[in-house]
This record gives sequence, C-alpha cells and structure tokens, in this order.
Amino acid sequence: MTDQPLVSIVMAAYNGQNFLKKQLDSLFMQTYKNIEIIACDDCSTDSTISILKSYSSVKVLQNEQNIGFVKTFEKVISAAKGKYIALCDQDDVWLPEKIETLVKEIGDNVLIHSDAYLIDESDNIISNTASLKVKKFLRNKTFTDFLKSNSVTGCTLMLKKELLNTAIPFPKNTQYHDWWLAICAAKYGKIKYLDMPLVKYRMHASNASFNFYRNKIAFLKQSRKFYSEVLSRFKTSLSLKEFIILKLYTFYFFIFVRLLIKTGLISPENPKSL
Repeated sequence: MTDQPLVSIVMAAYNGQNFLKKQLDSLFMQTYKNIEIIACDDCSTDSTISILKSYSSVKVLQNEQNIGFVKTFEKVISAAKGKYIALCDQDDVWLPEKIETLVKEIGDNVLIHSDAYLIDESDNIISNTASLKVKKFLRNKTFTDFLKSNSVTGCTLMLKKELLNTAIPFPKNTQYHDWWLAICAAKYGKIKYLDMPLVKYRMHASNASFNFYRNKIAFLKQSRKFYSEVLSRFKTSLSLKEFIILKLYTFYFFIFVRLLIKTGLISPENPKSL
C-alpha cells in the first residue's frame, strides 16, 4: 500500500507509431510510482493500438469512430480515477521527475503546468523553453486573460479531479482541450506555473496544434461558437466585466468572418452555419 495519491496519466492517441514507444517508456520511468495510465485510440490505421496493448499496465480504450483529439481527451479524462490527472501527448518525452514535482508543487491550486524543452524528430533539443515569448503572461492570469489567449500547454499540465465537475462535458466547439481546462481552472480556482521544463515537447509536421491552424477560417468560425458556449455555460456566475468581454469576443468573430465573406476572401460551403 502507498500513501501517495493516485495520479491518472491520460493520453489521446492517433497514428502515433513513430514516437509512441518513447513516450510510454518515459511514463514508466517516473519517480512517482502510484500512477495509472489510460490511453484512448481514435481509430488509428497504423500500429498505434498494438503498441499500446503491448504495455500490460496501460488501460486501452478504443473509439468506434474517429472523433478528433479534443473529444478523445474528454473521453479519456472522464475515465480517470486519480485524485490528480496529468495529460499526455503521444509523441513527447517526460522527464522522470515530472509527476513527482507537480504533485509536490500543486498545493491549493486546481491546475499546475510547467515549461518544456522543444525537441525535433530526432530528439535533439532545439530550445530550452517553450514559453519564451509568453512568460510575462504566465503568472497570476485571470479568467478574462484566458478568454483572450491560452498559455497552458496540455502535455505539461496536471489538474485536480474536482475540476471535472466544471469542465465536463466540454463545449461542442472547443478547439483545444488545454485551453478549455485553463479557462475553467481560472474561473473557479487557481493556476500555478512552474518555470522549469518537465517535458520534452516534440515539434514535427504531424502535431495536432500545427495542423489545426492550416485552416484558419474554420478556426475563426469555431471560435465564435466556442465563446457563445462559454457564455452560456458560465452565465449565472459571470461578473459584468466577464459578461461584456465574452459578448465582445462573440460579436468580434461573427463580424470578422462575415467581413471576409463579403470581401470575397472566403467562400464558406454553408454561410448560414456561421
């Protein structure tokens, strides 16, 4: 028996065979031992599922159809049993002390996150920080700050399970799971940033974050709907300032996309969906 709180490490996987084993091996090298590892495969067509199942200690979930990384993370987060939940990508490498450090430092915060090394496809470190340009915004950010932009990188964060009472279910138009979790944490609790790298974050052309911004118009359309959903979710607990900011963001994205259509810069298949 152990007096360490259980930490659930949850992973969303899709066609990750190239780097998946390195990521999994780094999880089993954690100095903090009371962990469960849950991975959800989103209908991979490569050897991802066989790699996951080759680790007997990994609980493997499988989607019946491809639902995308955000919904897959929602599903696997909901399956977690631990007091703490740490999010894991399929292509990074964790430093051995990652979980031990986050558990030690989380305190009365509902979410904690850290810096990360950036590595390339060959594991070479290309930067000693992933937060250089945004470090001045990382400490003491408010709910309204997180509505503007996100500074929490999913693979570095750990949250308390109690946050799920607010965060689950995710809004339908959530673009990034880590952004939504940060918004919820900032609204109903505190967030702590550790200015130390605990993950080697891999940069390559198949990153979900890299590919998403290839379709910026879809992002703009989805952003308007997302802000509308956030407004609806939190409407009974918003201050006047928070309400006005959310209304302005919803209006801004609506007008901006309409302007692009009117000027002929975009031609959406279904304009009424905006």
